[in-house]
Amino acid sequence: MNQIESKNWFIGATFGIIGALIGGYIWAVIATKTGVMWGVIALISAGLAGGGFGFPTRGGNRSIRGLIGAILGLMSIILGYYFIYISPINLGAQSIPIIPAKYMSFGKFWSITVGPIDYLFLIIGIYEGYKFGSM
Repeated sequence: MNQIESKNWFIGATFGIIGALIGGYIWAVIATKTGVMWGVIALISAGLAGGGFGFPTRGGNRSIRGLIGAILGLMSIILGYYFIYISPINLGAQSIPIIPAKYMSFGKFWSITVGPIDYLFLIIGIYEGYKFGSM
């Protein structure tokens, strides 16, 4: 691996992680403000993380880039769930905001909020991260 290619991998990893953090945060903000965990926004955050890695690393090994993009896409969605977990959530029009992190572990929060359709979105997010990471 030459100097330029290794620099591109570092830049790609940096952009991918930043994309995962920003995408997860945006998804969490939208979910906590609207009260709905929009799966499409989660998929956009996964694509942002995978694309953030894939664009600067063009020309490298596609399968390795795709794998890293898939991991970053999954990380983005899980970060979104974590940001929701530590954010205040309104449970009704008249109620005060509740922060789930004060009352339960992340594992318990995950088991309560993640259902079969969410796992489908996780799989699609992994695929998106792979495709954008290997573009």
